[in-house]
Amino acid sequence: MRNGSFACIVRGGDIENADKAAGAAGAVIASPPTWRGGTGIWAIFIRDGIQHGLWEG
Repeated sequence: MRNGSFACIVRGGDIENADKAAGAAGAVIASPPTWRGGTGIWAIFIRDGIQHGLWEG
């Protein structure tokens, strides 16, 4: 198992579908899309030991 992280900016307001696609592909959803006070919508999923962060501003 590898350790690491990766952040991705989701453009076009599609963070909900990106998160669903990650789950369908076998990722563990660590934090579903959630509004984070004034910074936008964030989601985190884990796939193959790597944490992926999604952000929609």
